[in-house]
Amino acid sequence: MHLEFRQATAIDLDFLDEMHTACMKEHVVKVYPWNPELFRQTFNPKLIQIILVNKVEVGMLQISKRNGELYLGNFLVTPAFQNRGIGTAVLKKVLDQGKLLELPIKLKVLKKNRAKNLYERLGFTVTGKTDTHYIMSSV
Repeated sequence: MHLEFRQATAIDLDFLDEMHTACMKEHVVKVYPWNPELFRQTFNPKLIQIILVNKVEVGMLQISKRNGELYLGNFLVTPAFQNRGIGTAVLKKVLDQGKLLELPIKLKVLKKNRAKNLYERLGFTVTGKTDTHYIMSSV
């Protein structure tokens, strides 16, 4: 598997919006009403990396440095490419970046989202909770 990243552009909006809906709607509706316009309203391509495997666009990654940590915002792999090790490979790269910068990786995951299992398998632990999310850290 050849994994690479590229900067998102405005041209990616439709692809990313469709992927966001396909990946997140089933989890979000368990805790909030689904807002089909929210992704488009908050879309900022400067903050998003497109995940490519063998030159095929398969996901997105949004990571930012803030308050002495790397914050993993949106991290999605299209359903057709899930359960193939892509999420694990991407997260290992993110963890390597955190180690290189000597910064913990932080994230929030909906309590109803099975992605929590992936994060735990790679060493993330729950460091806090809200009514709807687990707050997790790599350290």
